[in-house]
Amino acid sequence: MADLPLLVSPRERNARYFDRLILACTRAGLDPLVLLSRPRIVGARSYLIAEGRAFGLIPASTAQHPVPGIVTIPLASPEDVPLEVMWLQNDPRPEVQQFVELVRRIGVSRGPATP
Repeated sequence: MADLPLLVSPRERNARYFDRLILACTRAGLDPLVLLSRPRIVGARSYLIAEGRAFGLIPASTAQHPVPGIVTIPLASPEDVPLEVMWLQNDPRPEVQQFVELVRRIGVSRGPATP
């Protein structure tokens, strides 16, 4: 994969996430050319990857939903990346509140991700 660009959303969108993806590449001995993509154009991303013109790093949960023409391979050493959750303030739905509480428990128990 050393000769393929890494397809990723612009750093301005989420600098910590972007930096962790680059760090994962560095740890694997790669110094990829970064190919920026628009975050909402999933088809273009899939096309570039399916055509062998780029590679991407995706969450394991995303890899469980296959896309025709794209093969996913788990990393030998999985990486933790920082994620954030957004929800509507004062959302009355109990499932939203349950999810928020779960995220808070997990976030507190694991602590913040560090590079």
